[in-house]
Amino acid sequence: MVAGILGGRWIDDRLGTAPFVLLGGILLALASSVYVMYLIFSLQRGGNR
Repeated sequence: MVAGILGGRWIDDRLGTAPFVLLGGILLALASSVYVMYLIFSLQRGGNR
């Protein structure tokens, strides 16, 4: 999550596109976190899919 925020902020500073890349980085980090949590929970329930 922190990498998405810092990376997006750094790119926004370089390109002058604030806050669009920052928001994209946050959304990407959030989506990947939800996906990893889904994988962990599905493995804990015994699913091998």
